[in-house]
Amino acid sequence: MSFKLEPGQMMFVNNRWILHNRTAFEDFAEPERRRHYVRLWLSRRE
Repeated sequence: MSFKLEPGQMMFVNNRWILHNRTAFEDFAEPERRRHYVRLWLSRRE
C-alpha cells in the first residue's frame, strides 16, 4: 500500500493491524519543508 498525505491531513492507524514495514523515505533539505511526525497514543476502556 502506498499513499501521499497532503498538508493538513492526518492518518490514524491501529498498530495491531499494520505491519511494521515501510518503504524508504527521503526528507527535504530545507527545515521548513521537512516532515513533521507526531505519535499519539489513544486508548479506550475495554
